[in-house]
Amino acid sequence: GDLYGQRAAAAESLTEHLARQLDFAPWSPRDRRIAEAIIASLDDDGYLREDLDGIVAPLPADLHASRADVQQVLARIQQFDPV
Repeated sequence: GDLYGQRAAAAESLTEHLARQLDFAPWSPRDRRIAEAIIASLDDDGYLREDLDGIVAPLPADLHASRADVQQVLARIQQFDPV
């Protein structure tokens, strides 16, 4: 198999793996939306290259999500497995 395909599959399984873990953590609906946005922003290697403001900006205004909210949710996701 080509390396790109393997990396894409690994990245997909990482985001799926993290998304599944969302279901086992007690999230408010707002924090869950933020967590989903963070996970969607991860690159192929599982790194968050997006600036926090770049994650906040596209979130619906009615969520009233701040940069601090995103940081707080990010800290919880960083405790997921794999680190």
